[in-house]
Amino acid sequence: MNAAESGGAGVAGFAQSTAGESAGVLGQASSPEGFGVLGDTLAIETTARALVAHAPAGTGVLGWAGTGAHPAGRPGTGVYGYSAAGTGGQFTSSTGNALRVSGKARFNRAGKVSVPRNRNYVDVTVPGGLASNTIVNATIQMYRSGVAVAGVRHNYPTAGRIRIYLTKVPSTTSSTPVAWFATEYGS
Repeated sequence: MNAAESGGAGVAGFAQSTAGESAGVLGQASSPEGFGVLGDTLAIETTARALVAHAPAGTGVLGWAGTGAHPAGRPGTGVYGYSAAGTGGQFTSSTGNALRVSGKARFNRAGKVSVPRNRNYVDVTVPGGLASNTIVNATIQMYRSGVAVAGVRHNYPTAGRIRIYLTKVPSTTSSTPVAWFATEYGS
């Protein structure tokens, strides 16, 4: 198909099936350095795009690593990366921003808990467990005179849990909210 017939596309594919999985364009490569599909633009304008994917209600781009069937898409998701044992998405920049977020960001290894009244600590189960390179940041989410986070103890009182300690009992009458965030450092 030439570019004039496809509205400016070098290659165009259409799948008419309305059930099951089908592909308008399928690309496969056997070479370890090969590409199943490669998008490249020679345009130098800052608005040029090498690859555009659109799904009115589903997932625009679904990338997964590993064996077996791919995961289901996520409703209303532009890009979804998945790996059962590896990295779902990796972004690298030697001098710029590796990841830039405009809007809200959500992490399942973060949360808000309450330190009960008459106590100076709270225990939290961390999704995914705790590795030797896990760091946890915690902050009090309200003003309590003279009270701060004293420290966070990993894998205590049991594996996969943290205990967040405050410098003293913050209140004898009400609970105190504490936010926490767990992440890993290193490559």
